[in-house]
Amino acid sequence: ERNQHLLGKRVAPVCSKVCGWCSECRAGRTRLCPNTVHLGHGQGWGERDFYPGAYTSYVPAWGASCFQIADHVSFEEAATMDILAVCVHVAEQGNIQPGRPVLIVGAGPAGNGVAQVALTTGASRVVLLDRSSVAIAQAAKVGTAIDTSEMSDEEVDTALRQIAPEGFGSVFDTVGTAKTLDLGLTHLGKAGTLVNLAVHDEPIQFNFLRLGSERRIVTSCNFEIGDYPKALAWLESGHLKVKDWLTHVRLEDLPPLFERITRDPEEKPVFKLVVTPGSF
Repeated sequence: ERNQHLLGKRVAPVCSKVCGWCSECRAGRTRLCPNTVHLGHGQGWGERDFYPGAYTSYVPAWGASCFQIADHVSFEEAATMDILAVCVHVAEQGNIQPGRPVLIVGAGPAGNGVAQVALTTGASRVVLLDRSSVAIAQAAKVGTAIDTSEMSDEEVDTALRQIAPEGFGSVFDTVGTAKTLDLGLTHLGKAGTLVNLAVHDEPIQFNFLRLGSERRIVTSCNFEIGDYPKALAWLESGHLKVKDWLTHVRLEDLPPLFERITRDPEEKPVFKLVVTPGSF
């Protein structure tokens, strides 16, 4: 009822809903609610014949978590709000320190979005690493893009030391392997934070001395409801730019494209898909 003023308006809905009564919700950590349900996949819904999705022109959403979008923001741009809110929370976890550089390992939409948030919140520069030519092209519009596809580990290390001799204030690892963790820790500066966005079931060993001088490793999960309007405000103000991310594809053309992408993820032809239910 409190959002009745949004009837007939262009809105972006939060695509998840928490229970509000579990211990995490009561403690203000709604991002960790074990009873969260999502639009678009089956988490939290239990066994049922139908799972709410969004590959259609109109979908039901929770009215209490809808936000009006400015006229100059397209629905396609607003469709990226979920990942942008995640990026805001990830950046908060990374403790962006004004005036210090930031390293992003993996320059997909999450890495690119975190880089834009980092610049918005005071990072002196952002450096993005990736092996995909599509991701590198997008990264170059945000900061220093380094294509590692034909570089040795030593060449990558040398390039990063030249950029940040004292290390990076924040490192964001969107890949989450033992190799990328090692890379991140190697270039994490004193009192810096490394955020692992992709936690895998993989045993990893490292020397705890590498966490000396108040370095720390954290993870990130979902986003808080307050991150959503912040991300939307930055999208509307132009601090977050996603229009160039988007490639439109019809729903019926998705299966062969998906097969092509999964066959060679590093050479996928698109950065972020907008799937339309019918003809353009």
